[in-house]
Amino acid sequence: MGKYCEERNPDLAFTAYKRAWGSCDEELIAVTNKNYLFRMQARYLVERQSPELWASVLDTENPHRQQVID
Repeated sequence: MGKYCEERNPDLAFTAYKRAWGSCDEELIAVTNKNYLFRMQARYLVERQSPELWASVLDTENPHRQQVID
């Protein structure tokens, strides 16, 4: 469902990936980065409380790192 919605409605894609709770983390991060939904991404990261997920988003190689922090 999320993949179908990515181009049509990124907010709906975010919701679909969020409902999968953990199994679609990479897809959720990708869709929020692509569509500049950094506030939604940050809220998800706080809710999820996964150190591995935080580490991947806050990696110095991530070009979107500063936007998520802001």
